[in-house]
Amino acid sequence: MEILISVLLVSIAINTVLKISFWKIKYRLLFSVLVGLFVLYVYPMATEQSQTELKWWLEDKHILGTIAVMVTIESMLYVGFCFLSLKDLYVPQKSKKFLILKAYSGLLIFPMSLYITTQSMFYFTGTDFLTIAIFVALGLFAGIFAMSYFVRWLLPEKDIRLEMLFLVSLLVTALGLISTANGNIVYVPKQQTINYKEHLFTFVLFVVIFLTGFAINQIKWKYFNKQKHRKV
Repeated sequence: MEILISVLLVSIAINTVLKISFWKIKYRLLFSVLVGLFVLYVYPMATEQSQTELKWWLEDKHILGTIAVMVTIESMLYVGFCFLSLKDLYVPQKSKKFLILKAYSGLLIFPMSLYITTQSMFYFTGTDFLTIAIFVALGLFAGIFAMSYFVRWLLPEKDIRLEMLFLVSLLVTALGLISTANGNIVYVPKQQTINYKEHLFTFVLFVVIFLTGFAINQIKWKYFNKQKHRKV
C-alpha cells in the first residue's frame, strides 16, 4: 500500500511539473514560491499529526473514496487541457474554459506537500520542526522550479509535453483508484488482494516503453530534418 501511495505522489508531482511547464518562467517561479510558503504556513498542522492517525486515514474508506474522486477530477481536467491545447495548435482557442484549464496548476500538490512535511518530521525525529519545514519548503520550491525548467529544456516541443501530460494523467487516475481501494481492486472478488510487484513492474515497463518511443521519435525527427536540409 505504501509503495502505491509513493508512486501516486511521484506521479502527481510529475503531472504538476508538466502542467506548469506550459507557463512563462515568472509564473512558474511564483507557483514554486507559493508551494514553499504553503509548507511554512501549514507546518504547525503537520506537528499535530501522528503516524497512527495517518495510518488510520489511509485505511478509512470514506477518506480514500474522497481522495480517489479528487485525483480523478484533477486528472480529467489535465486531459481536457491536453485535448484543447492540441486543438489550439491548429485553431486558436479563446474560450474561457480553455483559459481556466490553462491557468489551473493542480491542487493535489498542496496536500502532497503537507504529507511530505509530516513524513519528514517523523523521519528526522529530534530535529526542530521549523527547521524541517524550512528545508522541505526550500526543497519543494527549488525542485518544482528546476524540474519545470528541465522539462522545457528536455522537451521543447509542446505536443510531446502534452502527450506526456496526457499519459501521466491516465496513470495517476489508475493509481488513484487502485491505491485508494484499501488494498483491493473494486472489480475483482474482495478476497483477491493487489499484487504490488505486478503493478510496479507495469509502471517500470510503461516508463521504459515511453522513453524508448521518445528516443526513437527524436532520432526520426533529426533524420528527417537532415534530409530536408540536404534537399534545400
